[in-house]
Amino acid sequence: MAVTIKDIAKHVGVTPTTVSMVVRGDTRISTATREKIQQAIKEMKYRPNYIGRSLVRGRSNVIAVVSGFFSSMFSVEIMKGIESKLIPVEIKLNQYATRGMKERVSELFREILYSVRPQSVISISLKPEDDVLMEFQKEGVKIIMIEESAGNCQSVKVDNEKGAFSAVDYLIKKGRSKIGIVSGKLEDGTGAAAVLERFNGYRSALSMHGISYDPKRLIETANFSFEDGIESAHKIKKWDAGFDAVFCAAGDMTAAGVIRELQETGTKVPDDIAVVGYDDIIIASVIKPSLTTVHQPIFEMGYTAINMALDHINKKEYTGPAVFTPKLVIRESA
Repeated sequence: MAVTIKDIAKHVGVTPTTVSMVVRGDTRISTATREKIQQAIKEMKYRPNYIGRSLVRGRSNVIAVVSGFFSSMFSVEIMKGIESKLIPVEIKLNQYATRGMKERVSELFREILYSVRPQSVISISLKPEDDVLMEFQKEGVKIIMIEESAGNCQSVKVDNEKGAFSAVDYLIKKGRSKIGIVSGKLEDGTGAAAVLERFNGYRSALSMHGISYDPKRLIETANFSFEDGIESAHKIKKWDAGFDAVFCAAGDMTAAGVIRELQETGTKVPDDIAVVGYDDIIIASVIKPSLTTVHQPIFEMGYTAINMALDHINKKEYTGPAVFTPKLVIRESA
């Protein structure tokens, strides 16, 4: 039998109204009480459902789009691709963000599944735990993953390993041999798929040219931001690793921060240190020097994902996964 709000209230020793207020996100409940209720909800596996009509019809008219941050340029471009599709007026696009909290990913996916009852979900660079994926499969709700892949989920990806390889191979052929990498968090092989794939491409290019990997030239960053690039440049200047090039696998915004800070501290780009980014967003062509980077078709990835979601709703088969080929765009920074 399904757990109810009354069950949670009895377990914690509060009124059902108090539990309902916490479920709705009402801030008038004290922190201590809210945490007790949230813990009980988690332990007792309570699944709220706010949409009464969805209980009758089985599904809401929502396509959910989930991301860490919708303020990132990658997510912005993905959304442009999604919104360029002529979506039927009865279908709503709802956005949900984890705000960078990894521990929030699976919880948020469950909330969407049982509360929103979506037609399908587009996940941008996020992958919930396996038991959550099984729950989506059981409920017949398709997840379309961008930059990730799992089980019966459809995926939209770029060949990240090939893209990273091409960037580092180019730097080596230009005479660089002390090539650092600014990467997302690797986390002992459990990091995001794109992060690991780009790191593998970096190491493969070094290995092919007979260059040993030096862990002192790995800089990990969390948010793929301009500020992360500035901090990375501080480390490049401070660490005794003799960088002559940097591959910013963490993206163009990070690469822009690296270039800005290197220049501020008297390092010439590309004469002293060459810089290559990843994404080819608008900033790559407007910063000085303009950024050599790996182009990935972000807009097209979003457009493909929404087509997959709509095909699922219309009970059509979309052949996949969709894997795009990246392309190195050569500009002034390398």
